[in-house]
Amino acid sequence: MIPQPAPVIPSSHQEAPPRDPAFPGRNMWSPDIRHDPYVVQEQMKIVEQMERECRIFKKNCALAGTARQSLIDDAE
Repeated sequence: MIPQPAPVIPSSHQEAPPRDPAFPGRNMWSPDIRHDPYVVQEQMKIVEQMERECRIFKKNCALAGTARQSLIDDAE
């Protein structure tokens, strides 16, 4: 069997489609997820849950503080 060359993809199909602002999820075509609003929002939810656990159960307080500082550093 002789191998066949891969089909040529038209340039109009090689570009990532534009992001729909109404879509509530992460921009999966973005090469940098650290500043993606959806990802930051989800990370903030996790940090807030960790801080709540620290206040109520006195657990993982150092981790919660480090996570909060990491989000602040990434925002700069």
